[in-house]
Amino acid sequence: MELLNFKYWLQGWLELENPESISKNQIEVIKKHIGIVKTQDHFMGWISGFIEGKKTIKGNDLKLLKEKVNNQFINITDSKTLEGLLDKGLPIFDKRFPRIKKDPEYFLEKPFDFKTAVFC
Repeated sequence: MELLNFKYWLQGWLELENPESISKNQIEVIKKHIGIVKTQDHFMGWISGFIEGKKTIKGNDLKLLKEKVNNQFINITDSKTLEGLLDKGLPIFDKRFPRIKKDPEYFLEKPFDFKTAVFC
């Protein structure tokens, strides 16, 4: 499993299930997924340590986990946000939108395909 796929999987599960707690069995499923991720990054090190030895995750721990997972992604909801990211030099591009760096409004006029986008 690729690192980004794991992050999407975990974020999707947390959003769809919106659990009030994560059980021991669910923690084991997360651990198994961590074990098949090909590359590691700071977040993977954090989550591995965070869930180690836990029998359940709930309350403030669950809130922290959701925040950490959510922070792995950039949420663009308006042109000002996109312009700010581009101004900071964050390389955002999509094969279908060669004008994106010059014209952020163009980005918002078209449906965006996250499969072809690259966020670095």
